[in-house]
Amino acid sequence: MVAVCVNCQRAGVDTPNVHQNILKGCFGNGQGACVACRKLSALERKIEGARRTLNQLLAERDDLSFTLNQQHDPFATRLPVEIASRIFTHCRPIPRARIDLSDDDRYDYRGLIDAVFHLSQVCANWRRVAQSTPELWDVFCARFTSEDNVQEVAIASQWLKRSGELPLFIQIRVESTTPSYFRKLFPLIISHSLRWEFFDLMAPLPFMKWFATMVSSVSLYPLKHLKLQTLDEPAWPSNIKLLNASPTTFTQRGCSSHHFTISWERLTHFYATAFPFWEAVHLFQSAHLLLHCEISAIVEVLSAPAPSSPTLVTSASLNTFVVSDIPSYMWDCLAFPSLQTLHVTQTHNANRWIHLRDFVYRSGCRIQDLRLYARTDDFSENLVEVLASSPSLVKLALIGRVIEQDFFAVLAKIVLSETPHAASPFLGKLTSLICKVDGVRFQWSPLASFLHAMTSRQSESLQSLEIQLLGWYDDEFYLWKFDKDTSELIMNSVRSLENCKLVDYKGRDLVPILSRHGSV
Repeated sequence: MVAVCVNCQRAGVDTPNVHQNILKGCFGNGQGACVACRKLSALERKIEGARRTLNQLLAERDDLSFTLNQQHDPFATRLPVEIASRIFTHCRPIPRARIDLSDDDRYDYRGLIDAVFHLSQVCANWRRVAQSTPELWDVFCARFTSEDNVQEVAIASQWLKRSGELPLFIQIRVESTTPSYFRKLFPLIISHSLRWEFFDLMAPLPFMKWFATMVSSVSLYPLKHLKLQTLDEPAWPSNIKLLNASPTTFTQRGCSSHHFTISWERLTHFYATAFPFWEAVHLFQSAHLLLHCEISAIVEVLSAPAPSSPTLVTSASLNTFVVSDIPSYMWDCLAFPSLQTLHVTQTHNANRWIHLRDFVYRSGCRIQDLRLYARTDDFSENLVEVLASSPSLVKLALIGRVIEQDFFAVLAKIVLSETPHAASPFLGKLTSLICKVDGVRFQWSPLASFLHAMTSRQSESLQSLEIQLLGWYDDEFYLWKFDKDTSELIMNSVRSLENCKLVDYKGRDLVPILSRHGSV
């Protein structure tokens, strides 16, 4: 900007402020700067001096405030370090005890790191307290991109050092292009392997193999929870061995054509998206302490065809089994005598329910929680036999677009045919029933008869009912589906239950709709 003398209107030199170098910008009448310009220049010098004095005073005030805070204010600085540290640990968004590896992204563990940074940036005193609290540093999360960042190694070293001797939760995410500095950082992480309690790694398959090689020479016995997720699909089936790892909880996610082999000695909980058949057999045979198993799909691999005459595979301790699309021949070789919770999803023909029926008979288990999900097929009469063989059943969930009309009719007939004081009544302990079905094809009259039979007998056990229609329809549709007799049976049953939900897929309550139109 070109400075202009406010008195003589003469253009001066280029300057960012018209009040700077005012004497050089004023030519006056050839005898030097004019009076106004000299006064303004003197005033500017006084203002600049006042600014320097103000800045000095503000700095002295900040120093004095810091000293006063250290001596008697605020309240947080007067707390004993132990109490302040305990308060700081409660500032983390996830309690340490709730950290879980069974699900993919149930929690964002990086929030734990953000909490530490926020506490450390309040003041120097809080920073000292935070850095001396190991419980704030026992969670280490890192996300590595293709960009190198050498500072990560120094930060990780300080972070792990501040965690003291506490067990560590480590979560690492590596992109397809592995950064070179991570190969420098990982030996540092491995040096603390004796403190690993949770280890969660998601990376490309080649890096997984490199990881297995790196940890093969160290002890991973203290590791309790291990989660491995791959990002790519290999051209050929592969097996990565981590035999020195013996966790209590193991989760593997990713592609279906490879798997990890670990020591099953201490395993109690197992989660997998897809698992080869023969490895599943080996798991049930070797994991003698296994309590909980969830497998999205048990797959076949070409290198291990299904056996023609499978031998019996027993898991004596397993009490929870959640599985989807299990092959028929695997049902035929399993026996879980301690099983209490069984959740099964079938996407293929209904004949597989026959194998489920035989499995329940063979196991002799006392199932309390049964959840069946059929995506395309009817619930057949074989399931009636499954229910008949489960006198201890407490919770029953039937989820599928089609439930045969005769299914609930058969259940109602069995209940009504029993003697009043039967020693082991059919579904005598059932307290909760959940049905999620297609509203068009579902027949309400058989269900109404079953509910009436269950709530009319002397030992009324049913307490909770939830019916959800997989679709949305107008009010006239429900008036057509519910005749007067069916509505009365359903409503009489509903009144005797503690909890009842009859909704469409949007959550709209259907009972008031029927009542408003005079159908009930």
